[in-house]
Amino acid sequence: MWALNDPNGDGYLKPLVHQRDFAASTSHTTYLAGAWGCGKSVADLLYIDESIALNSGLTGIVMQPTHRMLKEFITTQFVPSYQDMILKWDRTDNIFNLRDSSRIIFLSAHIPERIEMFNAAWAVLDEAGLMQRRIFERIQARVRVKRAGCLRIGLTGTPHYGWLKDEFEGQDNDKRRIIHARTADNPHLHPDYVANLTAACPARLAKAYLEGHFVPPGGAVYPEWDTDRHVI
Repeated sequence: MWALNDPNGDGYLKPLVHQRDFAASTSHTTYLAGAWGCGKSVADLLYIDESIALNSGLTGIVMQPTHRMLKEFITTQFVPSYQDMILKWDRTDNIFNLRDSSRIIFLSAHIPERIEMFNAAWAVLDEAGLMQRRIFERIQARVRVKRAGCLRIGLTGTPHYGWLKDEFEGQDNDKRRIIHARTADNPHLHPDYVANLTAACPARLAKAYLEGHFVPPGGAVYPEWDTDRHVI
């Protein structure tokens, strides 16, 4: 892996344990179910870096749920971290050519059909819980380049009940893996952040937003649903 610049301007990135674990995962598809503030964006940057190292000279895809989020990630995270490796940036189509001949295509997930025109060796889906399941299915079909050293797909985001739970909960094998990350796992946060977040977070959502685990959605009748108390 290359030494990546810290997008905050603090020298080189100093990865946390769960960020390294995610980037180095040997499963075909890995989901980092991360709580608020656990450092998911840095995990994405590291996963991209490891994917390039494993598939030098090939194409990868990075997706965000919307154009606005895509632009924010490119300008505040990717470009500052990869500035030493970028050879050319096509700002119209958000395609980057790197110095090792690799190519990275950044796409918004709001039009699933746009994925059909690309073949890739790897992909990253950030905030995957805000994407439709068919985005994930299409990405699975497009990561297929025969010359790839290692076909791989990484997903990050705060855990949402639904297709992500169906695909990943309890998985840890060569095909699927889930990694959980807590807010408290990030020592780079302001000392008051965790305490303030804990005070503001509804009790029924704490496991998702503070610990990175799936929780069932609250209903209209029982908004504070808790399986430990309400399921016999």
